[in-house]
Amino acid sequence: MDIETFKLEEWLKKRESKTRFNLAENCVYAVTLDDFFHIARIDKKSFLNDFCSIKMDYGNIDGGTPELKSAIAEQYKNVKPEDILAVHGATFANTHLVWSLVKPQDNIIAIYPDYQQFISIPKSFGAEVRMLHRSPEDGYAIHKDELDRICDENTKLITLSNPNNPTGALLSMDELNELISIARKYNAYIICDEVYSHILQDDQVCPSIADLYEKGISVGSLSKTCSMAGLRLGWIATRDKEALHILKQHSAYNMSSIGGLKEYIAISALKHQKALIDRNMSLLRVNLITLDGWLRQNKKHLSYVYPKAGSTVLVFYHQKNVSSIKFCNYLFDTTGTLITPGDVFSVPNSFRISYACDHRQLVAGLMCLSEACKKLNENPHFLDDESDEV
Repeated sequence: MDIETFKLEEWLKKRESKTRFNLAENCVYAVTLDDFFHIARIDKKSFLNDFCSIKMDYGNIDGGTPELKSAIAEQYKNVKPEDILAVHGATFANTHLVWSLVKPQDNIIAIYPDYQQFISIPKSFGAEVRMLHRSPEDGYAIHKDELDRICDENTKLITLSNPNNPTGALLSMDELNELISIARKYNAYIICDEVYSHILQDDQVCPSIADLYEKGISVGSLSKTCSMAGLRLGWIATRDKEALHILKQHSAYNMSSIGGLKEYIAISALKHQKALIDRNMSLLRVNLITLDGWLRQNKKHLSYVYPKAGSTVLVFYHQKNVSSIKFCNYLFDTTGTLITPGDVFSVPNSFRISYACDHRQLVAGLMCLSEACKKLNENPHFLDDESDEV
């Protein structure tokens, strides 16, 4: 099977190990087990005694133990434990969903900018992908009429992330209802990557598509909310029994099980999720104040939509026809500051900043970025000889 290079992952894996100031990592500062014990006030000895007694066999092979599924189902209002399939991270979940549900004659509506999986994977086996682009000019709104125009009787599913990566946008309840009305009209699934669903600014809420729509499919994980990306544990939640049956049937070929060690940590993390989220939001809110202040100071040259959720913001610069890959390569090569070029999301003249890092690292990285932006504004041609390799 031929498939396009995953540009975001390619960009990061070549540079992350060599960076000084990482403003590209969108998972909030990962916790150790000791951190977790401290944050959640867990007795370490008791936890490890139970953990070390777990057999390292396959464990439950039906998409997670009843205890794990129950803990995940607590994240939803209408989803039951039997509606859950635990998997190896949200990246696996997204891939598994597309491979399991899409056929070559189908078309997919990808609401963009978003994760490249929802575009490149269906294309790789012959499905048609139709893009619905969201614009910063209207706050990354999704317009019902435009979505309706590009759907037809072959539309199998609509894909998006909410809250959105890379923009930090969050759909309103009205927008979600309009999205569902179009999907229902064409009997299409909605796959919604909801890994940032608890990472919200202020007192906003993020209803799950699996609660709202009978053919809604929610993807979640512990990576963003609990800062446990290394655990590689995610899940798929849907009340659609036919879809869940297909997903479980196909998982026999590529997953087998989650494993008892991961499940034990995951159950405990979900039980103490609020403490972990509170820890993460305290860091993110301070960082966002700093980042927003920096962006306001540079508003003559940069523009952005204030992020409502998540840990990233998409920033636009005003010099047209300047490769964001060249700009971000220059920044990295000269200062060791890592940000993500908008071109990897097919959004030119932009770059993504993550504000999930240590605050001192954010400030240092922004100082380096200020100098690079100043140079870009004075002479856009200084990048002419810079590499445009992802």
